[in-house]
Amino acid sequence: MLHPLTIRPALRPCVCIRRPTTSRHGRLNRSGSAAPIKWGAWSSGRRHPRFVLVPCVYTQRGNVRLQNEDLDLDNDVFESWENDGHDVEQIGMDLLGWKELCLQVASFCSTPMAAQSILDSGAAIGKTRKESERMLEETSEAVNAGLDFQGILDVSPIVKADRNRSFTPLQLNGIASTLEGGFRLLEKIESQDLPKLRDLAKGISKVDTSITEAIRYCIREDGYILDQASKTLAEVREKRIKASNELTEMMNDWAQSLYKQKAAERAIVVIRRDRLCIPVKVNMRSQVPKGSVALAMSASGQTVYIEPKPAVALNNTAALLESEETEEIERLLSALTLKVLDNVDNIEQLLASIEQLDLVNARGRHARWMSSTRPGFLPDDGKGIKGFQLKLQGARHPILLEPSLARLPTPPSAIDAPFSSDFQTVSLDSQRVQPPTTTKTDENSEKPEPPRPLNLQIPAGKSVVALTGPNTGGKTATLKALGVLSIMAKAGLFVPVHDENESQTFLPWFDKVLVDIGDGQSLQQSLSTFSGHITRINKVFENVSSQSLVLLDELGSGTDPCEGSALASVILTKLSQKSKLTLATTHHAEIKDMAELDPLFMNASMEFDKVNLKPTYKLLWGSAGQSNALDISEALGFDGLIVKEARKILQREQSVAETSGDVRSFELEHSLKQKLAEAKDSAETTQTQKDAAFSKLELAREEVKRLKEVEKTLRDKLGKSSDLPVKLGEEVNWILGQVQCGEFTRAEAESCFKEIESSMPKPSTSVDEEVWAPSVGETVKILNMGGKLGKVVSIKSANLVEILMGQLTFTSAPWQLEPLTQKESRIREDRERRSIQEEMEEERKAKEESREPQEDSGRETVFIQTSANTVDVRGEVSDDAIESVGIALGRFKPGEVCYIVHGRGTGKLRDSVRLYLARNKRVESFHDESESAGGCTVAVLK
Repeated sequence: MLHPLTIRPALRPCVCIRRPTTSRHGRLNRSGSAAPIKWGAWSSGRRHPRFVLVPCVYTQRGNVRLQNEDLDLDNDVFESWENDGHDVEQIGMDLLGWKELCLQVASFCSTPMAAQSILDSGAAIGKTRKESERMLEETSEAVNAGLDFQGILDVSPIVKADRNRSFTPLQLNGIASTLEGGFRLLEKIESQDLPKLRDLAKGISKVDTSITEAIRYCIREDGYILDQASKTLAEVREKRIKASNELTEMMNDWAQSLYKQKAAERAIVVIRRDRLCIPVKVNMRSQVPKGSVALAMSASGQTVYIEPKPAVALNNTAALLESEETEEIERLLSALTLKVLDNVDNIEQLLASIEQLDLVNARGRHARWMSSTRPGFLPDDGKGIKGFQLKLQGARHPILLEPSLARLPTPPSAIDAPFSSDFQTVSLDSQRVQPPTTTKTDENSEKPEPPRPLNLQIPAGKSVVALTGPNTGGKTATLKALGVLSIMAKAGLFVPVHDENESQTFLPWFDKVLVDIGDGQSLQQSLSTFSGHITRINKVFENVSSQSLVLLDELGSGTDPCEGSALASVILTKLSQKSKLTLATTHHAEIKDMAELDPLFMNASMEFDKVNLKPTYKLLWGSAGQSNALDISEALGFDGLIVKEARKILQREQSVAETSGDVRSFELEHSLKQKLAEAKDSAETTQTQKDAAFSKLELAREEVKRLKEVEKTLRDKLGKSSDLPVKLGEEVNWILGQVQCGEFTRAEAESCFKEIESSMPKPSTSVDEEVWAPSVGETVKILNMGGKLGKVVSIKSANLVEILMGQLTFTSAPWQLEPLTQKESRIREDRERRSIQEEMEEERKAKEESREPQEDSGRETVFIQTSANTVDVRGEVSDDAIESVGIALGRFKPGEVCYIVHGRGTGKLRDSVRLYLARNKRVESFHDESESAGGCTVAVLK
């Protein structure tokens, strides 16, 4: 359950507790257990799994031990506040939605290096005001720079490559493509006035272009080593072609001669032990000249593969030339590899420059996607601009804005096409969760309305803002929006602020953003809601500075109203002296009144429509708002009698407080308000759950709509040429089964095959393409019958070939045929050998059974395995085995059994056969043959 987690140096060692989900990059295995991952695997669960970080220590033996031995690991959520100041700031950023925002930016990266950098460490944040301003200038240049990262791959493994091991041709091509992509980037930047981007691209110019020139001169795009790569290679290949042609011509003449002498069954030339040879009958070996070499013997012992003496020298020459060619190619690859590694330091700087340019370009693409505005930082003189120290008109939280925008692209990943696999696309897990693909339907689907904009404007000279109003009015969302926009500006990101009257948005530069949002309960640490708040606020005081932004939610809640109000007042007073700006949400009237007593304080409230009993999400600056707990409770369907009685108590207590000034009545009033607030919170939770359910329902409807479109598209594609081989294979299996059962005559089967053949389109053949022609006696694959095997009986014309398949003879066009590969030929020969042995065994057993006395008819039928009811698929691939089993089952009657011998081995062939039997409607049941130890399955037909 626990695994070490690699994290940034600034953080303490942690372990990862799994959640039952699967990440896009397959970092969880199928059982759901966690695998060692990097820091970047955090997320809200939309694209990456959420992991819980638990403080731990490492023992001397390298094992992981929890710091808190009493932790309840069954609890899914655990947050430790026993960390340093950096942890407090990082956790505060997480509460604001910074991790989700980083995933947005990573989606706009064009290279795997940049995307992984953000996923590992998050987007970079300026440590000083000057650094943040430089990052904003870089983003401004990138917005309209039009940088193109086409062809750039993750070739970073070359930095630690072994000089004694050559790169493959495709790896060298990937290196050349990446270098060329870097050169194009540099050329694009230098052709424009982009001083900041030009500084980032300095590392590209240090790489020598001769590296790419050498690779392109020697290697074709598909990885083929060109003849021009070296004079030696060209000469060797020329000799090899000449020797091969001479050898082939000689061997064909020998094959024809031996066939005419009836020493060979067919006039063919085959390859055994990488040498050309001719299959000759054992009893006709005398027909070949003395000194000929026997290379192999068939499994039946009836055929010997002989290399005629005159061909031995040519075969030796061909083998030597092939070896010389291989050695020359390896020498060329080694030279190119060393040329790359000699410049690896400069290439590493080029990759670093490309990564930085891509990170900046991702910020620019993110700005265009969100139609964001470039922010500016206010001067530190405290005067602000136009009397305001912060003014963000039309601000929105970027995470809340995302659903109303165009769908995010999928960030690139080197794990999909790694260097080690020659940049070929691989799949690590067939069940890996893939991000939804943006389709036309998705693009045209109705988007939700964007969230209501917020107008944040704080006058100069104010350091504390008390935000009041109803809980459903958006107070917490306002805190989060201000916090995340402040961090975005520090990170060089444009902010989603749209002010019609101002061309640029300004806000202060904060060195830290410290946050206390949420109740902070912890069962492990025995922390209540109030204790959790105080623990975090204490950490805030330990890390706050005169340049910090502090955001506190529901300050003073979770305890007695009078004590909570007093504590909140002191906390805000201290923060007004320590922080640059503090925003706090509260329901305490004493905090609202502080704006009248202290010039550093000001009030702001969320507007509430009392007529419609709904929040307007509009900020009213300079005025304190009412909690409207009773109105909201009534609007949410709370018990009317309780609300009515509460109004009476509130009016009575307010009247007593006004007439007599009784302190106790004042305390009771606040106690009542607190209880009503708790009741309202309960109602708010119900409404939130209702809204979440409606949101899930809408998402489900959209998904159903999308799936219907996909289903329609798939149905439209049925019957196209890409599916024909599978369909025809199933149809041919059925026809063969009907013939073996006696349902079809041979003439009817041949008629069906002709109909199948006529339905296949004739493929187009290029003039320059070398066309294979079938020869008499050759075993071929029949494409228009799903790849069935047949033997060429005769060639009637250039466009008509007679084929024998089983007991059926029919004609086919040559372009509907395909020769067998060497592996398929070996499998075919083994199958023929087994067939001959089975027929001999069947005749022997038939004779023995004819001598046995007949059993009484009253006895129960006992099935005995014979060659007639046995199909042996050992050594076949799954598809061929299933085909053989399907044909065999077609000849059995209901109630009979079929013994399928598949062997044990790894079990893959057995599983494929049993899966086929389970889906076959003619199979009533199947089980292990008792004495086969799992190597044979018995199928009972129904």
